[in-house]
Amino acid sequence: MSYRNIDKQEKKKLKELVAELVQDLDEKLGSLARKNPSLHGAIQKHGSQQLYRIGLSLHVPGKTLATQEEGDEAENVIRKGFKELERLVARQKSLMKNEHLWKRKQRRRELKTAPLTTADNQELVTRPQSWFATIEPCLNDLYRLARREITYLQASGDLLPSDITPEELVDTVVVLSFEKQNEKPESMEIKPWLYKLALTQLEEEIRKSRDSRETLHLEERVTTHEGATSDDESWLYDFYQPDEVLSLEDLIAYPGDLSPEEITTLTEEQKHAQPALATMPRIWRQALWFLQGEKIDPEQVALILDTPVATLEQISQRAETFLRGRLADKGLVEWVTTEKSLTVLFHVPADQELDTAFRSELSDKFNAG
Repeated sequence: MSYRNIDKQEKKKLKELVAELVQDLDEKLGSLARKNPSLHGAIQKHGSQQLYRIGLSLHVPGKTLATQEEGDEAENVIRKGFKELERLVARQKSLMKNEHLWKRKQRRRELKTAPLTTADNQELVTRPQSWFATIEPCLNDLYRLARREITYLQASGDLLPSDITPEELVDTVVVLSFEKQNEKPESMEIKPWLYKLALTQLEEEIRKSRDSRETLHLEERVTTHEGATSDDESWLYDFYQPDEVLSLEDLIAYPGDLSPEEITTLTEEQKHAQPALATMPRIWRQALWFLQGEKIDPEQVALILDTPVATLEQISQRAETFLRGRLADKGLVEWVTTEKSLTVLFHVPADQELDTAFRSELSDKFNAG
């Protein structure tokens, strides 16, 4: 553990606290303690203000658990850092037992058997087979939205990898759209309406995830992340292992007419832009995506986000200002001053299409209805 800009008297006191918390952490490791884990950390006091920062990195076989905290009281910052590390240890032990896989299998079984009937027994506007044929052209776009939003929500700590997958969200929305087809506003097109259902469902998933973590007494809702402890935000890309979670880096894609040099430059720039998107208010990010990424009419976006068109314009402006400000801190302020830059930022990777087998599974469900 290193201590920076901290005087000897305070350093002695903090060392005693760290020793106590390390002992508590060692007890929480359980089976991981037999695998030669190593802990590294740094505690720093900013010279110009009363502000402390701690970065902790716990290395266990095949995984690095890391956290970063900041605040104006050193003891509180250190306790919060170790508390978060304990939460990550508990989660890692759970993943090692494949508990998240069991949960996903149970969710898949539930979704597979979801009844294709309306909750209020109203007469259906469209029968199952015809309904699926209506929404099927939208499934790839719905899947891309699901991947994008879940990636950001996991990176910001609002969702855990075990909460919901993009495929599960698509499955849920497809069934919900059939059940609620009578409720679709006439002024709303099919794809924007599916998007609206998806965002509403994600809000419910966020609520359930928060309640679950509180019920398990892991800790109050957290907003820190696994990864490096440097001032840049590239650590968000390593928030989870690739086979456990979507990565922000997977969202980076470019038009096919760029040179290798341009791609290299944009890759580095997007490694700052994507984490900035993950940390901005959800409605800001969603407004930018629908308006700049998907080029959806503002009237339809306003319906998706339940906000007046005039307010939507203000949200979009604030989002762009926020994004420019964050990138200005990295020396990239000019990168988002043009529409072309935003188009590149929201370019969709070509390989993000719904799996053929999964699409067939959805089709079979409706054909069986």
